[in-house]
Amino acid sequence: MEFFLTSGVIKIKKISEINNKLVYFQEKFGKLIFAVIIVLVFSSALLRFVGISIAWSMEIAQLFFGWITFIGADLALRQKEHIGIEIIVNFFPDKLEKIIYYFHYIIMIVFLSFIMYYGFDLTISNWSRSFNTINLSYSYATMSVPIGSLLMLRTIVERLIKGNVLPKSQEK
Repeated sequence: MEFFLTSGVIKIKKISEINNKLVYFQEKFGKLIFAVIIVLVFSSALLRFVGISIAWSMEIAQLFFGWITFIGADLALRQKEHIGIEIIVNFFPDKLEKIIYYFHYIIMIVFLSFIMYYGFDLTISNWSRSFNTINLSYSYATMSVPIGSLLMLRTIVERLIKGNVLPKSQEK
């Protein structure tokens, strides 16, 4: 029995390590592509002002925009920084509040599963479509939808397993 308990703890620690590395990568990658978007859009606007067009810069920015949106959404969800309307829920007893938040996360799981399913379909159907000025499949942009949804699903499942469902404002 002790072996199984120890083995389970080791697996949980390993999963936690992998999860922490993934979050670290998301943060660094998100900061990098955000900086790239800013530089590309600013330089493109500046160069267009002087008569030089770099059309590919807007397509790279468009590609990265989808990724930064979903990575940022997962990081915001992970840090409990999503917008929420708590005024009505705050009138309920604590136990009922917690049930409402569990229900909220279950609805999010259903919604994100739906988005992930159709996002994979969108990614596959866009494989032969390319960006206009760069020789890159548009699937690399649409792939952000299912992968970002999967990242958010991971965050929600982790939160449900830990029982950490209350918003940041109600943590004690």
